[in-house]
Amino acid sequence: MKSSPAYRLRGDVGGVARSYRVDPGETLVGSLGANGIVLPVRGVSRRHAKLVFGEEGLVLEDLESRNGVLVNGVRVQRTLLRAGDEVRLGPVCLGVEEVPAEDVQIAIAIAPASKPEGLPSWQTTTASDEGRRGQPPFGLL
Repeated sequence: MKSSPAYRLRGDVGGVARSYRVDPGETLVGSLGANGIVLPVRGVSRRHAKLVFGEEGLVLEDLESRNGVLVNGVRVQRTLLRAGDEVRLGPVCLGVEEVPAEDVQIAIAIAPASKPEGLPSWQTTTASDEGRRGQPPFGLL
């Protein structure tokens, strides 16, 4: 029996390689710590966009952000994403990856000794993560 695909967004966020698993349902994306995907970078609105992963597939919608949402270089209000698409939210560029659901790694929350202001501890990496170049930071998938 073939399982449904799962999606990840992967890219450089503020100089750090990050990977975000997209869960079924609705996920808010923006600079606020309360969002499902937090992009703590100047130029990303507090509530920049919304991802909806459902029967239709993975849909991205701009939430009237100041700097807009571009997919493959084209400004969009709402669009269906596909694997290989490049999503730009302000200055942040993320690639869309489709992977078998059983291959999506489980995020493990690791509480750092101290966390930067505005980021929830489960989306914070420590200085010890810096040596892991080319790999997603702990706790982020």
